[in-house]
Amino acid sequence: MYHFEHVVSPAGRKTAFRLRYEVYCKEKRWLDPEEYSDMQEKDEHDRKSETFLAYDSDSGQPIGTARLIIDDGAAPLHIVKHPALDNSFNTVNSVEISRMAILASARQGNVFIGLIRMLFRHILEHCGDFDYIYFSVEERFLKKVNQLGFEFIPFASTALWYCDQLVPARQVISEMDNCVKRNNPEFNRWLWQNTSAMADDETFIYFLGKGRKADKRVFKEKSSRAALCIN
Repeated sequence: MYHFEHVVSPAGRKTAFRLRYEVYCKEKRWLDPEEYSDMQEKDEHDRKSETFLAYDSDSGQPIGTARLIIDDGAAPLHIVKHPALDNSFNTVNSVEISRMAILASARQGNVFIGLIRMLFRHILEHCGDFDYIYFSVEERFLKKVNQLGFEFIPFASTALWYCDQLVPARQVISEMDNCVKRNNPEFNRWLWQNTSAMADDETFIYFLGKGRKADKRVFKEKSSRAALCIN
């Protein structure tokens, strides 16, 4: 079983930065660990981000994290650095899911949907007046996200970024809840339940199979980078 929290304390954010360092720098080598002497992977976007953590309920150890960057007009979102875009791309009044990092031992998809539920609820409850939600992912993983009921649409070409081929995609925030309700009613009901805990039978594979666009083939993540590559 897992539990999740929205962290605001310096200690909680430091835990997220250390987890990102373990995955992005030490395990995957997407970023140079030599550039992070304090073993905390952080950047200029963290000062305008909300941070979320996932824990193993038995051990209490942190196993996953994600951040939600908010563009309030002061600076563009991280996604403008995608090679298919440029710094003039307008992301004002939008948010971005970024720096999702999940330890290899927890990469079966379940921690991912728990973090997605935290992000989904935070966006709808606190950012409902914003325009778009953005992220950049592998194309095959984008397909799985949309099979859950979302309708993220690529808006630029796939390009090599963080040592992988990633496509930038976005969804209109005001349409997100209704589209999940329409495409995967059971998953939508689950998204509106308690976000702090997640039972063992609430699985990624189960909800993937309930979607209107479901691919009935089993999606096995195992050591796949897909569960991590939301930059």
